[in-house]
Amino acid sequence: MYGMMKALNRMASLVFPPRCAVCGSVMAERDSPLCGRCMERWLAECAEYDGSPKADIEGVKRSYHLAFYTPSRMGERTVADTLAYSMKSGGSGSVYPFLARQMCQRLYMSAVDGRCEPKDEDLRRLAGFFDIVAYIPRSRKNALRFGVDQSGMLARGISELTGIPAARLFVNASDKTQHELTEEERRENMSKLRLRKGAEDEILGARVILIDDIVTTGATVSSAASLVASAGASEIILTAPFRTRGKVQKHGEKRDPSERA
Repeated sequence: MYGMMKALNRMASLVFPPRCAVCGSVMAERDSPLCGRCMERWLAECAEYDGSPKADIEGVKRSYHLAFYTPSRMGERTVADTLAYSMKSGGSGSVYPFLARQMCQRLYMSAVDGRCEPKDEDLRRLAGFFDIVAYIPRSRKNALRFGVDQSGMLARGISELTGIPAARLFVNASDKTQHELTEEERRENMSKLRLRKGAEDEILGARVILIDDIVTTGATVSSAASLVASAGASEIILTAPFRTRGKVQKHGEKRDPSERA
């Protein structure tokens, strides 16, 4: 599906001029979903986020993100907000390879060589550090509504760039949307996340990259990491393009209502 979407994008560019996924302006090429002005804004937003790996999500050794996500209802819409919405709704197929490449670059500069930004051929070296790319599937409700699983698309993009096999380890039987739930409800909802039959054989001893789209409380990631750890993974890290502003809650902590959700 990932390769097909790229091919369709190329065909579409022959008939319809590419437009920026954020401002809608016509672009000369389709190499990026962003025009020059929006790319400058995006790079500034990435620079605002401290790109160093975090270690504050239960069950995950390190987590990597690109930029802060702020729900648009909280104020001015940023480039990250618009990209996140497009990613979740399937609005622009070029968003997935764009984010997947930047996620790989961030991971490479931390795990392999942080002296310079890697080229695509350099990203294949990540296959010597990790064994599986596994995505956390979205709820059945939203998968049916939007017809796309954004984390799955990111995982396939990362697999294509790095050569690390993408594995479908999880089944999500939930029919609820995480962002509509409280912290306690999120953890209860994620009890419906389970390992696919036979996944334990793939996980045992593996160094696993978990893929999520937006980290808010960390409940989803912690539940997935717990399942992978119980199956014998030797290392678990997370990469997600966006992280909601505010701290990640630990088990039993109540969310501060003054924080952005």
